[in-house]
Amino acid sequence: MVPARDWSPPTPAGVPKREAPSISAGDTVLHDTWGEGIVLDVSGEGDGAVAAVAFREVGEKRVLLAYAPLTRVAD
Repeated sequence: MVPARDWSPPTPAGVPKREAPSISAGDTVLHDTWGEGIVLDVSGEGDGAVAAVAFREVGEKRVLLAYAPLTRVAD
């Protein structure tokens, strides 16, 4: 049996790392390509933090916060 190890998503090749926005479930965010969306869930932390976001035009996507071009929209 293979021992369990911590898993983190692979980092996208050639994509610059960004400062991860401070977001949580229920926040509205704006993505450079996919437009406006609502954060459904955020899991992990640091460079491995992943958000599930429901975008109006393209549906639900899971994105690495350290790399995704997301901006939190002010309430």
